[in-house]
Amino acid sequence: MAARPPIGGPGRPAPGRIRRARLATALALGLLAGAQSLGCRSDGARPAPPAGAPSILLISIDTLRADRVGAYGARFGATPAIDGLAAQGLRCEKAISPAPITLPSHATLLTGLYPPRHGVRHNGIFRLADEHVTLAERLRDAGWATGAVVGALVLERRFGLDQGFDFYDDQFGSDRANPGGFPERPAAAVTDAALGWLERTPGPFFLFLHYYDPHADYAPPSPWNARFAGRPYEGEIASVDAAVGRLLERLRADGRFDDTLVVVTADHGESLGEHGERTHSYTLYDATLSVPLVLRGPGVPAGATLPGVVSTASVAPTLLRLAGLPAEPGLDGEDLTQRWSAPNAGAGEAYAETLATQLDHGWAPLHALRTPAFHFVRAPRPELYDAAADPKELRNLLDGGRPPEADLLDGRIAAHLERGLPLRTAPLDGETLARLRALGYALPDGPVAQTGIDPKDGLPQVEIYVDARNALFAGDLDAAERKARELLAASPASGQAEKLLAGVEQKRGNLPAALAHLERAASLVPESAPFLTEVGDLKLELDDVAGAVAAYEAALARDPGFPWAHAGAMWRAHLSGDAADAVAHAERAVALRPDDAQLRLRIARAWDRFAEPERALAAYREALRLDAGLQAAHMGVAIQLARLGRDGEVAEALTAAGPYAQDSNYRSRLAIAYAARGESERAEALFREILAAHPEHPGARRNLAHLLRKTGRGGEAERLESEARGGAELPPQAAR
Repeated sequence: MAARPPIGGPGRPAPGRIRRARLATALALGLLAGAQSLGCRSDGARPAPPAGAPSILLISIDTLRADRVGAYGARFGATPAIDGLAAQGLRCEKAISPAPITLPSHATLLTGLYPPRHGVRHNGIFRLADEHVTLAERLRDAGWATGAVVGALVLERRFGLDQGFDFYDDQFGSDRANPGGFPERPAAAVTDAALGWLERTPGPFFLFLHYYDPHADYAPPSPWNARFAGRPYEGEIASVDAAVGRLLERLRADGRFDDTLVVVTADHGESLGEHGERTHSYTLYDATLSVPLVLRGPGVPAGATLPGVVSTASVAPTLLRLAGLPAEPGLDGEDLTQRWSAPNAGAGEAYAETLATQLDHGWAPLHALRTPAFHFVRAPRPELYDAAADPKELRNLLDGGRPPEADLLDGRIAAHLERGLPLRTAPLDGETLARLRALGYALPDGPVAQTGIDPKDGLPQVEIYVDARNALFAGDLDAAERKARELLAASPASGQAEKLLAGVEQKRGNLPAALAHLERAASLVPESAPFLTEVGDLKLELDDVAGAVAAYEAALARDPGFPWAHAGAMWRAHLSGDAADAVAHAERAVALRPDDAQLRLRIARAWDRFAEPERALAAYREALRLDAGLQAAHMGVAIQLARLGRDGEVAEALTAAGPYAQDSNYRSRLAIAYAARGESERAEALFREILAAHPEHPGARRNLAHLLRKTGRGGEAERLESEARGGAELPPQAAR
């Protein structure tokens, strides 16, 4: 690729500082969503943006390494839209992500702070605190309309990135890039949602878009699957580029493109097998840290390259300057307009880290500093690479001694860490911790003991984990257990290994063993609300309602915005009799995830178990409104209709339920519904039909015995009851 001219030219002037009115207390109490107006005038009107203010479009493409973009030398032809922006604007020669992990990297992108400063150090178990000021907050306070559309659950609003957005679209289906990945939606759907918002939003606007598609597993849609046959990662990138191109074309057609600042970057790259890593998260080489950073629009030099190293932490302060606003003081990122205005615009440096190594498997954390000349990685066995002579980072200069550059760069890393926050992940309060320990949980007072091994030595274990996970989801339980135990032997502090073993035992139907592994996983990763919620789910299946409720409460103490824990906490009403408490948790769960059919299904099942057929029926129908093909919800509707005596509607619901209508467990619940209404003959016929097909079905056998006793046939009931093992119990209403 031909060299591009270095940039130059004056930066834009910055007007006076615009003050914000923070509402941190109300936000912390959950009384105001992130989209509430912050810093507006007391009469509710939004201030006018500066005269001639540009609109801003910030695009982040998940898992996009720089060298797969044409403007950075790729020859695959996968990125014509991004390449066009680079040709018309500015390409940063070496942009470095602050973490090879989605949530911390995006927190940096929107705050201008490195992870130690904003405190978000991993996916799923951290939240951006309200006291941090985001780019969206600054722009909205100054009059911009602010919107965001994200492509995967990893950036769901409960993790705090919605601060300052009028509109934050984190609604997507249950599709996953891989069995262990986050629910996501394809690039075309992200663009559709963005266009919908733009159509109803006059300028100036700030729109943040997150495309998740290049994340593993790589399965590009047609026609890119054929066009990039054998290169599925590049095919995913091409599909995103096409979606970006469609968005840019609409801006052109609407006459808004020339007045819009467009920035395209990525949260991190992808190893693709380099340095022994298949994907990302556990290494800090250029393969996972070097990302594209392209700017185009008002105030940006055209057809230029910014030499040297920049961090994506510089995006926020640079966009604020280009928008005519001053940056927040004390940011880690720099105003790049000063770099491209300077005669010697090179140099620069960028900090990066990963704590996934420590938090997932108990290994040592990694920290790095990248300059144009060197790349230093702080690790138990540190690494130093000559960035110019060894771009693939294959020759560790520390193998033959310790050059003075290593100590210099290590000192700069130490300075970043000294300025950082303590590692905090919403600790449990003392009362909750004591209650959990009383129930038998081995939760620690502080961080779990770590092995501290060098992640370079642990990387082969990640491959074992991937193999175990794939075997589990393929149904090869013996292989999954073998691999998971191999991983656990190598990494005794790996909560992921214990979680895999829990999954194996759960699929085998051995729930007590599954619970033991899952409780161990929750103790190894005590920050994880999902792990604790799954503990609650298993305890519920084992009829330990008190233990389940304690686990759900612990999950909410970790993450008050985790909707599935709120749905689980509905079960507190089963102990207290307080239906209003269950309603409140159900409403909170729905408010957090209004378009999630599976969450509605979970809520409906709770109402079903509480013998609240009207509420259960309404929740099942809400699930079907969101996903008409959800056959489990159709079966739930049939059971509630039977309980309510609306027999004329039951047959239609059973037809829509498909295979669920023939499932022995669901048919047993239908029989229980009839028994609860006093229709003993119909219930008995159903129980006997189930036992004819499944003689060992414990629930049908035990419930039939219960029914026989109530109808005066105690002898037959005794014979059946002696063989009963578990299963659903008849509710109290059935005995009346």
